[in-house]
Amino acid sequence: SGTRIAIQKEQQRLGMPADGWATPALLGAL
Repeated sequence: SGTRIAIQKEQQRLGMPADGWATPALLGAL
């Protein structure tokens, strides 16, 4: 879905593994 693509882009921007899942670590960094 478009959401996973957006998550992957944000993960890449943050230097995180871009697996496309909204992990607690990612949500905490937003």
